[in-house]
Amino acid sequence: MIAQILAQVFSLLVSFFSFYKNSISKSGLAALLIISSAFIWLDQLALLFIVFFMFASSSILSKVKKEAKKELEEVVSKTGPRDYIQALANLGTATFCMLMFVIFQEEYWIAGLLGSVATANADSWASEIGGISNKTPVLITTFYPIKKGISGGITLLGSFGGILGAITLAGFGTWMLAVFNYSFITSRFWLFMIGSITGIIGFFYGFLPWCLATSSVQKFRRRNNRKPNQCNINERIYLV
Repeated sequence: MIAQILAQVFSLLVSFFSFYKNSISKSGLAALLIISSAFIWLDQLALLFIVFFMFASSSILSKVKKEAKKELEEVVSKTGPRDYIQALANLGTATFCMLMFVIFQEEYWIAGLLGSVATANADSWASEIGGISNKTPVLITTFYPIKKGISGGITLLGSFGGILGAITLAGFGTWMLAVFNYSFITSRFWLFMIGSITGIIGFFYGFLPWCLATSSVQKFRRRNNRKPNQCNINERIYLV
């Protein structure tokens, strides 16, 4: 009980601090508190620490070479604080897997949670590490140069950062499960491998909807006699 109370206090502090820093909106704050409380009072602190690691590691990376990320921050800041939809997008699958694990006590739900959070961590690390690259991002579908922070832009360093983020999260998660003695797990090695691989696949799969949307925009341009390299920034932002 003491552990749960301390975890709840910590969760409240982190959530309200994020709200104070304008990182999340009121709906984002409510969603974060509900989700973290579910993990805490269903006695899944190990799984909650895995989620906290994602936020903490991304926050630390955001401070690295901050001066080099000015262009990225200018674009991202225009989207405003994160609301409940973004909270559910990042943590909805993980929360569902946690609830299914509590009900059925099957380890593949743990693997699903690990893969889901590894995907989100890969995306965050790719943005933060890619943000310090001295190379101009290119559009994944056409390889034309694009501003930092616009969806669909990739760099080699950012892609490497995404892969590293998935592997690191899977490793930390596997270690947490060992610390909290989830003894029913048959093979921690395979759990780590599944978390890493699904996180990497999920990270790159995230580009697919954007690629399909970009293809539609390119067809629109061709129908209106516009050259492929005339893609303006408003079209790109529309796809975000």
